[in-house]
Amino acid sequence: MQFSVAPWRGLDSTHLEAVRKAISIREHFVDYIMTVVKESKEQCTPILRPLEYSFPAANYITVNQQFMIGDKLLVAPVLKKGSAKHEVIIPPGNWKGYDGKTYSGTETYVFSVKLADIPYFEKIN
Repeated sequence: MQFSVAPWRGLDSTHLEAVRKAISIREHFVDYIMTVVKESKEQCTPILRPLEYSFPAANYITVNQQFMIGDKLLVAPVLKKGSAKHEVIIPPGNWKGYDGKTYSGTETYVFSVKLADIPYFEKIN
């Protein structure tokens, strides 16, 4: 992870906390991310994947505001400033959400999000 400027030098406490939370999420998944990087190198597959790539039969061709890291980590970042309600399409399977809850796939859920939230979902067996 690289920053152009050290976050603590230019951010207020609210935004700095959002950066710290993002770093914490990355640290939680770093082993998985590195496994995906290695597989990407060996198998010539993308690290970041559109949903259509990972779920070709589910008709996700128009879903462009969320992505997969490998085949088991769904990320649905908030892209609109001031968004409090965030719609996420959960692909087939069972998923553990960033909020600790379990979600069933092939559904669309609406989440209330805060500045520091990065909605992500880990596929579970």
